[in-house]
Amino acid sequence: LMAKMDEAEGAGIDCYVEVKSDLAGLPMKEWDLCRVVSNLIDNAIAALSQTEREKTLEIDISEDPEVYRIGIANSGPEIPEPLRQRIFERGFSTKQGSGHGQGLAIVTELLREAGGRVQVSSEADRTQFTVEIRKGGIR
Repeated sequence: LMAKMDEAEGAGIDCYVEVKSDLAGLPMKEWDLCRVVSNLIDNAIAALSQTEREKTLEIDISEDPEVYRIGIANSGPEIPEPLRQRIFERGFSTKQGSGHGQGLAIVTELLREAGGRVQVSSEADRTQFTVEIRKGGIR
């Protein structure tokens, strides 16, 4: 998280992190969790590079009795409704050039293996990806 926050701040992005869970007992390998969070933060940084307004990145890590939750939100442009499900498809990307379209597919696959999921909500001034992983993994 610290490396990604430094990267974001170097790009002129204000970062806010709230940690309300140590994710103890998370049914996922630490390296896989890093890949999930890194991909989502990288996408947020890329989205924020497309806006001239105030750039904010918010990371919220929490849990309740049933679920571990990680929210990554940014103040970048809205993801149009028709694209919100397609962005999770392998090979689909809204970015120009080759070598894109793998990150969210990897995130989806890693979470599925851990009994989790990722969802996106997007409005004109806020996009949020929410990761939920059931405690105890796949049931």
